[in-house]
Amino acid sequence: MLKIILIVVGVLVVLVALISIAGAFLPREHQATRGARFAATPEQLFSLVTDVPSYPSWRSGVSSIEELPPANGKLRWREHTSDGKVEYELSEMVSPSRVMTTIVSDDLPYGGKWVITFEPDGTGTRMRITEEGFVNPPPFRFLARYVFGHASTMERYLKDVGKRLGQEVSIDP
Repeated sequence: MLKIILIVVGVLVVLVALISIAGAFLPREHQATRGARFAATPEQLFSLVTDVPSYPSWRSGVSSIEELPPANGKLRWREHTSDGKVEYELSEMVSPSRVMTTIVSDDLPYGGKWVITFEPDGTGTRMRITEEGFVNPPPFRFLARYVFGHASTMERYLKDVGKRLGQEVSIDP
């Protein structure tokens, strides 16, 4: 029995080492983009995305929002999710075409910003999210790239927008 336990522990140590080494060769920074078309105006989508206090009512995984004091006149808040707490800033708003949200927590192993654009598209709007982010610890870089994917949170966000609007969503790669 002890031999089996030692083999299992040894395999796990080697696996973690390989993941760490592979992650060390991946770039710290990444950029990813996802988008979708909605039967809504740019103004409607802009209003939904910038109404931070309403997030818990439509964003999956967001249990509550805690408003923080503004910094340099910019809205700040803390999202409480099943993964923990993250502080954000609404760092840019150009109504109704562009929003930029930045992670301002400095105690996380990751960070970055989302640039969300709203472009009229026929009778609807194409909403596109571009993430410019970073992941510090090499094992997390490996997992973010090959297990979770850099775009998974953006895809869930777009699906949540569609659900809020009562629409089926097809994600653009």
